[in-house]
Amino acid sequence: MPTALIIVLAVVGGLALLAGFFVLVLKRVTAEGERRTAERYGDGADVLRKELAANYFGRTSAGLGEVRGNGALVLARHELWFSRFMPKDEIVIPLADILEVDDTRTHKKRTVGQRLLRVRFTVPDGEDCIAWAVRDVDGWKRDIEHARSG
Repeated sequence: MPTALIIVLAVVGGLALLAGFFVLVLKRVTAEGERRTAERYGDGADVLRKELAANYFGRTSAGLGEVRGNGALVLARHELWFSRFMPKDEIVIPLADILEVDDTRTHKKRTVGQRLLRVRFTVPDGEDCIAWAVRDVDGWKRDIEHARSG
């Protein structure tokens, strides 16, 4: 068997294994997000929208060293809730505290080549800003604005 063919088969096999690994991780993350969402919101009647594997880009106030991570992002009737998987963390933003919802290509000098959902909100000592990579940025913006006004 020619060396080039062996190399191609090894690369293809390695890529297939890597893809399989990512599928398993995504399934585990999604299941954990569903569990945490159900734990917090019970039957889900207050849940308006959810993304179980949102990519957290951090809070401006936490500085550049803050760890990114995936978790469950939930828009509920009175709050925006995020539960990061690792390190385990929870962020609750009452809808009444949200000042602005928009999108950006970068947050805290980080980017992934897609638009990010960005939320600016009040905190006891002023304002803060947070961002996530989500599948439907425009849908999230629309639904948060609608929930805030309703």
